[in-house]
Amino acid sequence: MAWVILLKGANTGGNLFRPSLLAQELPRLGLVSIGAAGTFVARTEARSSDVETALRSKLPIAVPMMVVPGSDVLRILRSDPVGAGPFAPGVRKFVSVATERLPATVRLPIDVPGSENWEVRVLATDGPFAMGVRRRLGPKLIYPNDVVEREFGVESTTRWWETLESVGSVLGSPTTGSGGPARKRAARSVPPSRPRKALRARGDLSVNGSKPIENRGQKRDRGRTSTSGAVQEAPRLALGITPRVRKGSPSNHSKGH
Repeated sequence: MAWVILLKGANTGGNLFRPSLLAQELPRLGLVSIGAAGTFVARTEARSSDVETALRSKLPIAVPMMVVPGSDVLRILRSDPVGAGPFAPGVRKFVSVATERLPATVRLPIDVPGSENWEVRVLATDGPFAMGVRRRLGPKLIYPNDVVEREFGVESTTRWWETLESVGSVLGSPTTGSGGPARKRAARSVPPSRPRKALRARGDLSVNGSKPIENRGQKRDRGRTSTSGAVQEAPRLALGITPRVRKGSPSNHSKGH
């Protein structure tokens, strides 16, 4: 069993926190530290609640913590709801992870500050995960995590897609190593997603849907932010995002906090 742990605000507001040292203090969890924001992979048979308790016992400060099954993270990487691009210059993909399942009643896409001058665009959700893109236009930076928390009414933490790919590389490796920081690996280490069918198109919007993700197997510990088993995707607006063309289908969704 593997868990992915994400801390919120561990290295902000003057907090001094070294994730790699925390990983070394908990060898029984087989922790691998990824980046400086507080992202870990734990290979252990312990329950998610036990993993959280062990980590909190070593943290110098009290911060929100999200613990999700590694299999859920791999599924997000494989499905890649936002797509591989190409994107306009300055557009960057992000993933937010909430402390609870995101409500499906929130209409997508979410464009902030507006549909024409968006700087943050939330395109898809899956359980506690929200995926989208960010670009900077004005002098004031709009953080994706602030948008997700405000629009969905939850607490969350956000990572860039590249960080999630590094997590996937660790999850896909046979061993976790000595607990030090993980090296970045090529995204090809994550199995590619299956082709998805185009559902409908309207004007300059093209909509891509994917098969609902089903929870297979016996009932088990799903972590502190268990997924719903279904993906909600928004229309991919042409502005700043060029829909992918997949073989066999027609043309066609983390400063960390």
